[in-house]
Amino acid sequence: MNRPQTLAKLKGVLTDKLNRLTNVTNPESRLTDPHAFRELSMAFRHIGQGKYGTCIECGNNISIARLSIKPEAVRCIKCQKQFENMITN
Repeated sequence: MNRPQTLAKLKGVLTDKLNRLTNVTNPESRLTDPHAFRELSMAFRHIGQGKYGTCIECGNNISIARLSIKPEAVRCIKCQKQFENMITN
């Protein structure tokens, strides 16, 4: 599977994840972490802009391995580490 096909599949996974987390009929599965909701929102904004899979910081492709584990990722691993260091210091 090439990158565009994989990204299309991951968009579906992301949509399913959002649907599960915002399920009003199952309160136990609702999204309660505002940070997680913000990440999902940013990922969907990237989908709408045609930029899904691209790091918001450096503009490089986010690895398929990272997106497979965390489809809502909006930063590559390098930029995510820098971001986490910045907010914890």
